Amino acid sequence: MIEIRHFKIDELHVAEMIGAESYPPEYYEGSSSFKSKIQSNTDSCFVGLVDGNVAGYAIGFPYLKGMPYPIDKDYELTQNSDCHYLHDVCVAYWARGLGLGDAMVEVSTKGRHPVALTAVMYSEGFWLRHGFKTLFELNYYGRLAKYMLKK
Repeated sequence: MIEIRHFKIDELHVAEMIGAESYPPEYYEGSSSFKSKIQSNTDSCFVGLVDGNVAGYAIGFPYLKGMPYPIDKDYELTQNSDCHYLHDVCVAYWARGLGLGDAMVEVSTKGRHPVALTAVMYSEGFWLRHGFKTLFELNYYGRLAKYMLKK
């Protein structure tokens, strides 16, 4: 059974493990950065559970269109933010293919317009299926990424 709920800060260590096993080292989100984003945006950070076990997370916050948010930077409230930035959606290897990623995107974006993100590791197709459109390509920490927007 899949459940999506708001992130509890005591789940940080599980989410960090999921991120560390899913991303290459250049995409590492340190504890301080991770924690600052979650604590500053409790209404837009979620965990996904499968059979009661944390199996993924989604982290979002107010930001500026056209600006990819840096990895491993503590969150700072942005003046005049004009979008919701979906900084990270990550699903543990063992839970992939169950629909958890789709469910987290649905919950994370519901009622938020526009939503922006930086698609990494060839995830553009996933985001296109969720209504995002590619605005531009960029070099994001040494790898090709796509900046995407959903209006």
